Amino acid sequence: MHGASAQIKALADERDVKASDLDGAGVTDAATLQMALTAANRLTHEILEGLSANDLRAAYANAVIAHPMGIIQGVDHLFTGKVERVDAELLQTLLTQGIVPVVPPLGFDGDGKTYRVNSDGVAVAIADALKATKLISSPPTTGYCAKTG
Repeated sequence: MHGASAQIKALADERDVKASDLDGAGVTDAATLQMALTAANRLTHEILEGLSANDLRAAYANAVIAHPMGIIQGVDHLFTGKVERVDAELLQTLLTQGIVPVVPPLGFDGDGKTYRVNSDGVAVAIADALKATKLISSPPTTGYCAKTG
């Protein structure tokens, strides 16, 4: 599990636009969702490259099922989502095969729509779904690791 707020901020600065939210908990407008998709996909790719360079098998896992956060105190959170559930079976299957699942801070609903989700919340949900004994948080933008068994 990784976050992407630093990468979203860098993209916003590069494009000279203001991101509506950086941490995935506030309002995510359409432009920020697009930057989040770009940033998360780039970072996921970089993580996959690093794991491959160390002879580790890895795969992008769309294991987060989310639904829209909706309207909170009269404010529509647009493309911000919250974790509904984690596809633990998918993650466990990958892990059993020796494949490291790489999970971006994005969730998908039953219709295939993408939502931006808070990476801290996703890390906790994944750790819970996998019944992890430890959740290790590394410096910002690097990610999380859940230790099972």
